[in-house]
Amino acid sequence: MSIDQTTDIYEAALRGASSHPMFKNTPNDNLFDEKMFRQHIPSEMLAEKRWVRYFLKPKPEGGTAKIPLGNHSDPATWSTFDDAVKGIENTQQGIGYCFLGGEIHGLDIDHCRNPKTGKICNEAMVLLSRIPSWAEYSVSGQGIHVFFKGSVRGKQLGETCLQYWNPKNSPRFFAITCDMVGAAFTQLKDIEDEFNYVFATARHISAKIREELKGVDYDQWAKLPVERAQEPEQREKAKTKTRKLHKDFDLEDFLKFYGLEVDNVTTNQLGKCYRLTTCPIKGEKHVGQNSTTTNFILSNDGGLGFHCQSTGCVDWQVSQVIENLAQEHGPYPKPIYVEKTDGAYKVEIVSHRASTIKSETWEWIVPGYLPKGAEVHLFAGKGRGKTKVCNYFNKLANDQGLRVIRFNMEDHEASILKPNMHAAGCNLELTEVVDRAALASKDGKQLPTTIDFSQPEFVIALEELVKKFGDVGLVILEPINNYKGKSKAISEDDMRPIHTALATLAEKLDICILVVSHTNRKKDVDIQEKAHGAGSGINVARVNLYLDIDRESGDPDERILADAGSNIKVGKSIVFKIVEQSPFELDGVTHKEIAIAVFDRETETTAQEMLTGGESPAKQSQARDIAAWLIEYLTEKGEVRKDVVVGAAKQFNNEWSEENIKKTFLRRLKTTSHSRTVGGGKNKVTSWSLGKKEQAYMPFDKSTNPSREVTA
Repeated sequence: MSIDQTTDIYEAALRGASSHPMFKNTPNDNLFDEKMFRQHIPSEMLAEKRWVRYFLKPKPEGGTAKIPLGNHSDPATWSTFDDAVKGIENTQQGIGYCFLGGEIHGLDIDHCRNPKTGKICNEAMVLLSRIPSWAEYSVSGQGIHVFFKGSVRGKQLGETCLQYWNPKNSPRFFAITCDMVGAAFTQLKDIEDEFNYVFATARHISAKIREELKGVDYDQWAKLPVERAQEPEQREKAKTKTRKLHKDFDLEDFLKFYGLEVDNVTTNQLGKCYRLTTCPIKGEKHVGQNSTTTNFILSNDGGLGFHCQSTGCVDWQVSQVIENLAQEHGPYPKPIYVEKTDGAYKVEIVSHRASTIKSETWEWIVPGYLPKGAEVHLFAGKGRGKTKVCNYFNKLANDQGLRVIRFNMEDHEASILKPNMHAAGCNLELTEVVDRAALASKDGKQLPTTIDFSQPEFVIALEELVKKFGDVGLVILEPINNYKGKSKAISEDDMRPIHTALATLAEKLDICILVVSHTNRKKDVDIQEKAHGAGSGINVARVNLYLDIDRESGDPDERILADAGSNIKVGKSIVFKIVEQSPFELDGVTHKEIAIAVFDRETETTAQEMLTGGESPAKQSQARDIAAWLIEYLTEKGEVRKDVVVGAAKQFNNEWSEENIKKTFLRRLKTTSHSRTVGGGKNKVTSWSLGKKEQAYMPFDKSTNPSREVTA
């Protein structure tokens, strides 16, 4: 939704104006208007066979239930739109859309609107701005239905003012009204993963809508049920694998034993579903409306499932239902599940007292840069001289009588690697170059195989190689991507075990393992986010080093090696000069144009400054503008929800992305910015704040021009 549309809606809300399209009164008494439905329903939905007729029935507790003339969990009872229209018998019948197994999702924003005045809760409008897809008012006029497409990870929301069931596994239908919310909400859109944010903050959003409803429609608010407590009523579905049913278990006999009457049986992608007429938890008869259906499911994977949409029962899992029935009516006399065996996998966590640990200080192979007993991560872009710096460290280790093991698959050994190490002053007798293939032994045979440190056998083989020489101080893996096997470089789950195994080996053998990697193509990111692949290399390594061109000096042959976020104290940034050597003879061959990295001086330039200096002027200019806006907006306001800040910033300038706003706040204003997150999972909410206005100062480059700095 555009900023103009958002402003239009907000202004109408503040006026309480019923003239705006978003604030139309309740629908007509007729539940169906064919001309209006065909005009407004997306063609994609009209073409599907997902329609059922429904009628309204008063609820004993007040309100109306929507009774489908069909089963929204059984596609065999659905019809095309045209057939559903032909079947309508009177003005008290309407048409509903069934979601199960489809690509379209439905969100029910309930109790968010006064049907008499048309006024909508502010929080509901903020929510609509995040998912600007096809939206209509509900039959009661008190809620809003939003239809959208996208990638949703969650299964279900059961908050007072937000209800959602994932169509992958939950039967659900909406009674369609085509009483459209407004012109901005007439297109069915793919919102990708935007709904996952709504899912994560659903409880907060629902509570806010409920709170605002008191001022929008007091009578409606007063009739709302008491907010359900988080504990102990809230039950989280178990994430364990489905238990295997006993081969003799008969679900129909089980239901008969407990007097649970079956309404119908249907088979769908979930399995064989037995729909009941009574909720086994409450013991109450269903009236058949959309929100109160109960199913026991013989799932396709051989397990037993349970799904109930009754209020207060949606979070119950099948094991809890079985336990509840046993407590109230006695245990079912026959076996339900295959009994667990005694040979279950067990783990014992072992501890030791801190007083038994012998304290130590770090020892270094290269003071300030290569510690013993640790993994070091060096990353740089292409052509920055990574191998030359590795040769420099190789020489320093050799000078101490330490052997160096080199893994290098990208450089030709005879024409590049050996001549360059020789020129750098490495002791070639104390340097081992690992063959590109290892030897795997099986059944008395040896076969060549690629080196893959995602496999424990190769880590053990490296340990044995180090122990064989007895004088190894440094192992260099250049680059790590050539030794990860089929592991995905961007996968934290794949790469962390590799780095952890190497770091553990370094500590065990009291050596340094230098892991080399490339940078990625990300722009306007923190220095640690420039390392290629998952963040595990940066996180596991004790020392992180970034190598890049020295842009300040203007000398194309100067490189700076700087700390990139180490968790132990390291040395100052180093300036190297890439110096071409005079032609020399080696093994009867003359080598020319060989260059080495030569230490020149120390510098105060940081890795982050090098990275920022490489940004385009346009990126730097936008970051300055965002920072200036954030300072004016946040200073002395206290904590403000992050999504509110981002929304306001994007309304101020719609060219600013959420990612750039976030990075500017956390990086450019890091001396005064504060980010606080409360809750977790669906309840996670992040707030931002800044310190005092006079503190909100952040230089963006080395220029002395005041216009190049942001000062509030």
